Amino acid sequence: MANALSINLPSEVRRGENFLITVTQGVNQNQSEGARLLLDGVGIGNTSAQGTMVYRINATGDHTVVAEKEGFNETSKKITVTSPIKLQSLKVPDKVSAGQDIKITANLQNTGKETEVRKLDLKVTLRRERTLLQASATSRRTLEATE
Repeated sequence: MANALSINLPSEVRRGENFLITVTQGVNQNQSEGARLLLDGVGIGNTSAQGTMVYRINATGDHTVVAEKEGFNETSKKITVTSPIKLQSLKVPDKVSAGQDIKITANLQNTGKETEVRKLDLKVTLRRERTLLQASATSRRTLEATE
């Protein structure tokens, strides 16, 4: 533990949002000046005299931040970067007949501070409903099938 580094950062941030990375060292968890920081294996800078660095990540997804310093065991922590675009509502017709055009409306909000350009994928799952009549009865059953 005497030669251990410790890294502290948020587990999740929005794309383009500044966040604080803090590195401490040793049993007493003293500020670690000059610790080298890497994001996904690429150097991003060194900690200040206070053992900190402010950084922002512009790529969404899961990332790893590593802190290393001569004479100390390196340490790492995961961070997830999310898009500031949030789905507010989605409107889809309840019923669509074969061959009928449909209108799907999505309302999105950019909760970030910067302009966001992003490809959005819409995945549609079709359910086919069939009404079956039993030969000896007049009751109906509805079956659902996913294609």
